[in-house]
Formats: sequence, structure tokens, C-alpha cells
Amino acid sequence: MLTPNGDSSHGTPLPAFSLIELLAAISVIAIIAAILVPIINSVQRRSYVTQSVNNLRQLQLANLTYASDHGGEYVPLSTVNDNGSISGQWMYNRDFGAYLNCPKPGYTDKTWLPVAISGFPATPIPDYPGIRTIGYNGSDFDGKDLKSFRTSEINYPERLIAFAEAIDWQVKYGSRHRWTAESDEGKKTYGAIAYRNGGNCIAVMYSGVVTQFSEVEADDLFLWFNQPQ
Repeated sequence: MLTPNGDSSHGTPLPAFSLIELLAAISVIAIIAAILVPIINSVQRRSYVTQSVNNLRQLQLANLTYASDHGGEYVPLSTVNDNGSISGQWMYNRDFGAYLNCPKPGYTDKTWLPVAISGFPATPIPDYPGIRTIGYNGSDFDGKDLKSFRTSEINYPERLIAFAEAIDWQVKYGSRHRWTAESDEGKKTYGAIAYRNGGNCIAVMYSGVVTQFSEVEADDLFLWFNQPQ
């Protein structure tokens, strides 16, 4: 019998996948996915790390230049008003931002320096630019003494943290064990250093060298405080 197109309606049936062949195909796809997912995640993590390293390096290079132009004083950690309130944190400092060719930051509109944000993507939080930030080492500065070091005061610049991965605008020795994965999802923890890179924190020293260290290694006082010679 012919169809209107002149073809036979009793042709050879098209071949179909057997159940075994279908399961085999699914297995192959699963194996390929299992191979590719870790590779993709690894590439993605490396891109995050690269961005953080670049941001940290830029910040300390700008800090060194700032000190050169300001009588040897690094950018202030912050300023404290007469009533004891903190304002003018380093990431809002317009003079410092000028060394980074950044749009003018300003405390009132909560605009951080773009390079003060971690390379690891953040969960958006209202009135906060990104909980995954880069913090300035404030371990040596408390109370109203929220100023900065002078270049001549630092005895071991290759060992002292300048900036590090954080969830706030500064990092402190006393908060070195307070970071958790939940911190990155909106639980703000004052002064906590962040160990995002496979359990390691990425930081830049006052010398300008970028390094990383574990939570155990973070107990080293040389990382946090200016030590006497």
C-alpha cells in the first residue's frame, strides 16, 4: 500500500535503543560529568584566587605609594570622632582611592573601593557591598588609636599582614578563629579573617608579597603584631 507521497507504509521499522544501550549512554554521560565538574570548579576557584591576589597586591602597592607621599605614614585604618564613633574607614578614603584609579568612594553612600572586595563572589546584603571583603590588619590599633604604622616602625614587613581576606573592613588577631562558612552568607563576624582558599587565608604583607596561611599558622604573632627587633 502506498501513502499519498508514494512511499510504502510497510517499510523497515527504525532501530530503537535497547534498555541496556540507554543505560550505557547514561553511564557515560555521568562519568563525563563526574570528570568535568571538579575541573570546572577548580578553574573557577583559580579565577577567584587570582582576582583576590590581584586586589591584595594592588591595595598594598597603593598603600606603599600613599606612605611615600604622606611622610612615611600608611593609610589610616580609620578615624574616631570625638564622641567615640568610628568613621572614615580606609576603604572609604578618597585620597587612598586616588592611588587605585577608583571612582571616588564615600562613607555616606557606602561605596567601597572596588579592590577592597574579595575575588570570591559574595551574597548580596542590604546596605553592605559584599560580606566577602578584604580587611586591613587592625591588631595593633585599638580604641582611639586607629591610625596606621609609619614605614620606619615596621621591623619585619615581610612577615606582618597588611591586608587579608575577610568579612569586614579590618582583621584582628583576636578574631582569627571566628570565621565559618556561614560568615560568608551574611553572619557578620567582627574582625574575622577568612580561610576561603581550601582552608587557607590569602593575605598581602607590608612588603607587598602575597602569601597564604592556614588557621593553625594564623596563631603566629609575627603575622599580626609589629614585633621588636
